Amino acid sequence: MLKAVADHREEFEFTDHCSGPNMETTPQQIIQRIERYSQVLLSTAFARPELQAEIKWHCKYARQNGIHVSPTFMVNGLVQPDLGSSDDIQRMGRADYGLSPPRPGCATLTGANKPPHG
Repeated sequence: MLKAVADHREEFEFTDHCSGPNMETTPQQIIQRIERYSQVLLSTAFARPELQAEIKWHCKYARQNGIHVSPTFMVNGLVQPDLGSSDDIQRMGRADYGLSPPRPGCATLTGANKPPHG
C-alpha cells in the first residue's frame, strides 16, 4: 500500500500543507484513491468509531516517547531509528520488524469488490 501511495505521491500531497487541489478532496476520496492504486480495501477499516480513540492513543504514546516531529517510525510500539522517509519502501515492510498481518476489513481486493477506476 505504501508503494502505491509513493508511486502516485502528487495525488496525495498538499501545496505547503495548506493549499492546492487536494484542499477540495474529502477523506473518503483519498481512501478511494489508495484503494484504487493499492488494490487493498480500506473503507471498512476506516468506518470504525473506535478508530478515533486508537489514533489518539498512538499520538499520546508517541509524544510520551519524545516523538514530536515526523518522520519518526514506530513498529509495534517501538521506535525504529534505522528507518527514515528516504528509505526504500521495501525496507519499511521487512518481515524482521514483526509487522502484523492486515486486520479484518483490510483484505486484498479481488474481482467484484475492487473500487471503481476514475
